[in-house]
Amino acid sequence: MRFYEPAPDLRGLISKYYVLDFDVPRLSDIIQTEATNIRFALGGSYRMALAGADIACSGATMFGPRTQPLSMTATGPGRALGVGVLPMGMQAIAGFSARELTDKIIPLEDVLGAAAVDAQDRMLHAPDDQTLIRIADAFFRAAWRQRPDRAALFQQAVAAWLKDCDDPQIDDLVSTCDLSARQVERLTARYFGMSPKLLARQGRVLRAAAKLRLAPDLSWTDAAGAGFFDQSHFIRDFRAFVGMTPTEFRQNKAPATSAGLRARTRERLISPLSLLS
Repeated sequence: MRFYEPAPDLRGLISKYYVLDFDVPRLSDIIQTEATNIRFALGGSYRMALAGADIACSGATMFGPRTQPLSMTATGPGRALGVGVLPMGMQAIAGFSARELTDKIIPLEDVLGAAAVDAQDRMLHAPDDQTLIRIADAFFRAAWRQRPDRAALFQQAVAAWLKDCDDPQIDDLVSTCDLSARQVERLTARYFGMSPKLLARQGRVLRAAAKLRLAPDLSWTDAAGAGFFDQSHFIRDFRAFVGMTPTEFRQNKAPATSAGLRARTRERLISPLSLLS
């Protein structure tokens, strides 16, 4: 294992790089608790056991700060580049708090997009350690400088997706974000706490509820839009997310709810994320 310092402009974000080479058929180890780090698998295969989960770690992987040891089993010969991420580095490079990743392991692609895959591909062809470190420096420098508040951009994309039509399709969100379906799934879970499918269902119902609250005489078809198969489907989903049927909702005066919906509505255009928060 060989250690290297990052470029001077990155030393407030990254503590160190290390290159691990091993030529044994099988390598098992227990890695102590540590701060956030990133590992690029450049040869061999790796499995990590953490908090009862057994995870295959191929490609580039981000490890959140750990409160418990990690068990590693690797098949060689292998090579890996490790990156120690300082506390400021998580926010500067990834755009969110390290707390969100405590005792978690996720693909780096889910955080930094396709650039993480491209960087790993270049690392695979690096002829020496110095070239490998230069590629890593360039990758993290670009992530730092080009990080455009990913959470805010994804939130804007989801808001537009929920607002564009009564029946938002997941493929449309994937296309708009220019991400893979897996990335969208993970980002939606991270920022909204649920899958895109469930978020779309919730959004459809809350849009309908807002319409009914603002116009109690509206027919169920006009309130529901195109997102429901029939009235029973509408009633079932409405009860699941609102806690009552549409009829019960109409009859429930709920002045605070009504006032809130009116305050969140401008020119009768309902902000979908306003309804979720």
